[in-house]
Amino acid sequence: MHVFCNVNCCPYEGKCGNGLEESSKVFLGRNRRTSRLCVVAGEDIQAGEVLGQYLGLKEHVSVSRADRPRNGGYRLVIKQRPEKPSYPVCVAINAEDMGGLMRFLNHSCRPVTEFVEVSNGGRTTVVVVTTQDILRGEEVTVDYGDNLCAAGRDTSPSTVSAASQSRSTGKRGSSEASKSNRLGGTDLTSFRDTLTTKRGTEGDKETLEASYAKAKRIRAMKTTTALKTKLDGLENSANGMGDGILKTILLLREENERKAETRRAEEEQRRRDDAAAREARLQVENIEAEEQRRQDKMEMEERARRDREDA
Repeated sequence: MHVFCNVNCCPYEGKCGNGLEESSKVFLGRNRRTSRLCVVAGEDIQAGEVLGQYLGLKEHVSVSRADRPRNGGYRLVIKQRPEKPSYPVCVAINAEDMGGLMRFLNHSCRPVTEFVEVSNGGRTTVVVVTTQDILRGEEVTVDYGDNLCAAGRDTSPSTVSAASQSRSTGKRGSSEASKSNRLGGTDLTSFRDTLTTKRGTEGDKETLEASYAKAKRIRAMKTTTALKTKLDGLENSANGMGDGILKTILLLREENERKAETRRAEEEQRRRDDAAAREARLQVENIEAEEQRRQDKMEMEERARRDREDA
């Protein structure tokens, strides 16, 4: 059982190559020869890529094939047994009334994709995985299995028009209830009378499983390498930012020291100027006081001389 990525366990929120996101490399087109709807490769696709999830209504079916209702070409039985109920049942995904783009995959005895069951926790679903390289414009096909495969039918992939068509998820009319567009419009009841053995052997399936696991490992390695590169870039940016902040701090410190030195020099010069001004004032005051004492002495001597003359 393979494990798919979701938002709880994936750094890309489940949108990586191992998630359930529908691939943008495929679209819904129409076959030029048969005018049937089909899934077409919009660009080259490598082997091992997940194209999308097989969506539909989940229903319980009997373990015995004989007791199951007739398959209209859209019911896909999951091999993984559900936990509930306790009696033996199987879970099937029925995309006849609703589903996604993968419900339009046509059958081929030489398919280029396969159905792979994946799970995460208690959820199990089915995805479509490419088993070989698909070129742009080729039809994407899958093997329906021995219960819907018509022996001798020429269902090899064909080149189709690149004009995209709108998806159709409604019910088909009563005249087409027993037919399937994905099987070329042939009555499905005739297929049950012409059942054949499966195309591939167990060894082929194991090889395909191994190629799918290898592709997953390659994608995981690429994702890990990208994350490591991004982490290294963030660390280098953080180191560069730290060096820039340190240089800025040193420049600011030097600027503050220069400003402080300038303020100290200005303060020292102001103190020297104040001291020189005080000394100059003291000298002037001393000179004035000396001159005043000299004049007072001269006046006293002049007054004493006059007093002696008067006497």
